[in-house]
Amino acid sequence: MKVTDIEITDSKYKQYKDAWKYAMDMTEKEIHQAVEGMYHNLNTLQSRSGNQLPFTSINYGTCTLPAGRMVTKALLEVSMEGLGENGVTSIFPCGIFQYKKGVNDKPGTPNYDLKRLALESTTKRIYPNYANADWSNNTNALKQDRKQKQEFIDSLDPETYNKLYNQVGKNPNIFMEKLGLFINKESYIEVDKTERQIEFFNTMGCRTVNLLDINALDNFKNNVQHAIDGEFDKIDDVFSAIQKDGRGNICPVTIILPTLAAMTVKKVAKDNVIEYLNRESTELVEQVWNEFIKLLDKKLHEAKDMLLERFNHICSQSVKSAKFMYENHTMSGYHKDEGIISALKHGTIVIGQLGLSEALIIMFGFDHTCEEGMKYAKQIEQLWLDRTSEFKKEYKLNFGVYYTPAENLCHTAFKKFQKAFPEFDIENVTWFYNEDKEKDYKKYFTNSMHVPVYHECDPFEKIDIESQLTSYSNAGCITYTEVGEVPYNNIDGIESLVDYAMEKDIPYFAINVKISQCHNCGERIWDLSLDKCPKCGCEKIDQLGRVTGYLSTQVEHFNAGKKKEFHDRVKHFKN
Repeated sequence: MKVTDIEITDSKYKQYKDAWKYAMDMTEKEIHQAVEGMYHNLNTLQSRSGNQLPFTSINYGTCTLPAGRMVTKALLEVSMEGLGENGVTSIFPCGIFQYKKGVNDKPGTPNYDLKRLALESTTKRIYPNYANADWSNNTNALKQDRKQKQEFIDSLDPETYNKLYNQVGKNPNIFMEKLGLFINKESYIEVDKTERQIEFFNTMGCRTVNLLDINALDNFKNNVQHAIDGEFDKIDDVFSAIQKDGRGNICPVTIILPTLAAMTVKKVAKDNVIEYLNRESTELVEQVWNEFIKLLDKKLHEAKDMLLERFNHICSQSVKSAKFMYENHTMSGYHKDEGIISALKHGTIVIGQLGLSEALIIMFGFDHTCEEGMKYAKQIEQLWLDRTSEFKKEYKLNFGVYYTPAENLCHTAFKKFQKAFPEFDIENVTWFYNEDKEKDYKKYFTNSMHVPVYHECDPFEKIDIESQLTSYSNAGCITYTEVGEVPYNNIDGIESLVDYAMEKDIPYFAINVKISQCHNCGERIWDLSLDKCPKCGCEKIDQLGRVTGYLSTQVEHFNAGKKKEFHDRVKHFKN
């Protein structure tokens, strides 16, 4: 065994106690400083258009190697320390803790201590969010990937199989690394079923999920042939059908559900829209529902056509449009002779949605926060999944269901709706009663299939509702809970929420905490009622919160709808 193959905690090193301790201390210090540098750079380098900070995320939590654990520990500790001498909360990168059973979920697992550290960081800095590495959609995709590869190997004719067998025997390491194939004890070519980091539910954020890649099997078949021919340099870098590295969300289109609901009601009820909205008669409800589903189906096909047009336009570009990205495999699968479509075909093109709650209220007077509304919601989501699955097979592109975050669209779609359908000025669509029982206009539509932000419920109820719909999404979604007072160091309370969300098969979970911070000295202010800093007396207080997926100290810079939505959010429990 080479020295480089020995873990840093091996007894070979530990026998020199003083030297080992010194080396470990210095290594931890260097890692800590490196992470500090990374956090500082990602919060100061304005490299995006409009002089914005680059939107960055980092996944961690599942590596059990001593070196990997040290890096994860440093990432969390630096996050909690904050930036600079004032300890300002870091906006980027978005920390994502990979929650995995048997690895970090409960006491006795190797990385449980890192989970507790992550929970502590959440109570102090809002990050990290929590990705479910055991999400059923992810594990099912893994099984399907293994199955289709094995079926292909088993289908080879005897001559081809023997050629492959001989090559695997001569180059076992290359085949395991490049194709995940090995010869088992029964002298049979088998697909490796060991979970790999590259196949976990790693994601840039809540809306960048890449599940089963419909084009990966063709890559695998071509790679097997290259391997048989001994052309190992030609093997593609797309390793798995659920590989995350090198793939991305190419383009989304969003369908505005309240608009479709209003169009349907006007078509069916005709001159009796007001009577219908007042629920004076229920005889038209079934007809409205059937017409809505027809219209939604039509819009799903139109969205598909829009996505195909956009995808083909993007693929018509020269590799020079992003030369570094393609030629250095930042986008995996690029082949010079095929053009950039060879890489882009592995990404996702998705159909999103906005305003499920409002659409249901328009049609029925209730939404999916009640049992009857949930039945209709599931039918809508099932149609979405069915159609995107059909499109995926027909066009051999990764169509998917996307729960749109709607940072700007929540407001622009709302304004257009108000102008187009003034007669649909109804409770919980365009306005609601606030806590003072006064009429309060919303200025926004509810993101995707979320529980409306003003709906009173406890966090477990919110998880229960949204967990019934998250399985329909294969291209990205999030569930969050809004806490009351700052849960400073309430690690056990936060853990109960995270564990419950993971148990309910929520794929991506976040906890929203509002933290105030002095603009002058950086003092974190846990009492949100204070209007000046208790340390220096400064009256300029920055409020940090999750307006969309990322954190922001400048809520007022968002559009009117997003600002209103942020301030309308009810607390799902009080500490």
